[in-house]
Amino acid sequence: MRQLVAAQRPTKATIRAANGEVGQSSPPETTMAQRRYDEIAQEYYPYNRMPAFNEGAEGYRKGKANPYSPDSVEAQAWDRGAETLMRFCRQYY
Repeated sequence: MRQLVAAQRPTKATIRAANGEVGQSSPPETTMAQRRYDEIAQEYYPYNRMPAFNEGAEGYRKGKANPYSPDSVEAQAWDRGAETLMRFCRQYY
């Protein structure tokens, strides 16, 4: 049996195309830290589905205050987003 030279070996793209996976990229591996962050965020469902939740996490990272009125649902989502990142940082940093 002869050995294939580099030019004759199929590439990953060729294999994907042969399997009908053209144009599809494999999802990046989720790190353990990302999985843990997602677990913490899931505890705050349904707030974690709101844009204000991500703004809160980013606001915590940048040291910003909650811009929403205190009685609004957006303010609660912002606070929970900030708390998610706070809990995550305590555990990993």
